[in-house]
Amino acid sequence: MRRIYTYLSLLIGITLLFTACEKSELHSELENSEILWSQFKINNKNSYQYTHTTLSWTGWRTSTTIEVNGGKITKREFNGYMISYYNNVPDTTKKIEIIELNEDVNKHPELMKDKTLDEIYQLARSHADNQQLNGRFVFESKNNGLISRSGIFDDDCVDDCFDGINITEIKPLNP
Repeated sequence: MRRIYTYLSLLIGITLLFTACEKSELHSELENSEILWSQFKINNKNSYQYTHTTLSWTGWRTSTTIEVNGGKITKREFNGYMISYYNNVPDTTKKIEIIELNEDVNKHPELMKDKTLDEIYQLARSHADNQQLNGRFVFESKNNGLISRSGIFDDDCVDDCFDGINITEIKPLNP
């Protein structure tokens, strides 16, 4: 019986160690990305453009490009597509295009409310620090160290399980 308790204690200890290391690596990647973001923001006077995308198992894809000038969103360009296959050849049909400028940004209720990268980093930090999430927090920084993916994967979900953002490009606005 004592041997079972020893193995069980060892198993619990190893599990806690790996879980702690994974969480620590995520926090470290987020912190490093936040430092690079602060530098990028200062170097570009908080004026930049980023693009985020979605993809559903149904074939529906979106691409949204956000322009931020001096820390405020000044333009949003949304494109929605349906990808279908005919004779194994992909066919892309553009379904929706919406362009919003200045005070009209985020006025379309059928679209998600877009955020500045400051707000996205704040949300990522909130998720990273939250112990009560219903799912698994992910964070990646593949845009030259800047955020590329942040959100939560619902562990009890089968399709379209990611609740977060996939950023494909971040670049300074031209002066």
